[in-house]
Amino acid sequence: MDASGSDGAARVSAAGPDAADVALIRELAAQTPPAARTPEEWEKLYGRLLRTLLSASMYPDPASADRPRPPKMILEEIIVSAGAPGRESQRTALVRAMLAVLQSSDRLNDRIFLVRQLAVVGREEAVVPLARLLTDPEPALRQYALGALESNTSAAAAHAMVAALEKAEEPAWRVAVIHALGRRREKSAAALLARQLDNRDAEIAGAAAMALGRIATAEAAAALASAAKTAPQTRQAVLLHARLLCADRMVARGEKDAACAIFKELHDATQDPLLKTSALRGMGQSKPR
Repeated sequence: MDASGSDGAARVSAAGPDAADVALIRELAAQTPPAARTPEEWEKLYGRLLRTLLSASMYPDPASADRPRPPKMILEEIIVSAGAPGRESQRTALVRAMLAVLQSSDRLNDRIFLVRQLAVVGREEAVVPLARLLTDPEPALRQYALGALESNTSAAAAHAMVAALEKAEEPAWRVAVIHALGRRREKSAAALLARQLDNRDAEIAGAAAMALGRIATAEAAAALASAAKTAPQTRQAVLLHARLLCADRMVARGEKDAACAIFKELHDATQDPLLKTSALRGMGQSKPR
């Protein structure tokens, strides 16, 4: 059990795993009760197992040692198990081990796999390493790191995403970050997104409008209303859709008076029959009964 990660990988590829490895995997996949270990012991075990399984082409199924399975499928089960309620010590140790392997590995597929799993179990301790990947030259790794930050509920993750938008120069990447902030409904990004509404790039401006519609705070609603007063005709449609979305979100939160005012303004402002019908429906949902 004290073999290094490289020794473990060599043993798997050359002679197959020993009984202790299989027993450990069964334990960490919650098929047998976990042993009592210190955080340092947990981290060491997870680190060795990560390197062993990531280096293997196939691995015995812990439930049936004579049936091989993809190693990453086994790792996913272990990661889900560590993230279960009541296992914070294991989860923290696993995340530390994952970050160590992520930073030392030169295999893109393994790094992407680890980043995707950090979206499942990573919390604030994963934010700084993930934020560094937002400037990685590999587009796929950047995108998965952004997704992991989007699903991370810590305030630090929001700060990292806002900082990434402030620094983004490539239009397609700026749009990706804007969409992620919108899906997260990140209120702290509303002011920055509002400044994108008059961007010369119509795709960036449109993405910002829809993100503000999803955020749906009073600040977001005011920014969309202000932009609609001065935006060229070519951008009015996306602003209308964003404002409808904003009002719908407000209704869902119980802010019916504010939502009804938006729906009425949109109903009166558009001649599009579908948008007019949507606004009328919204007025009916938001009026007090």
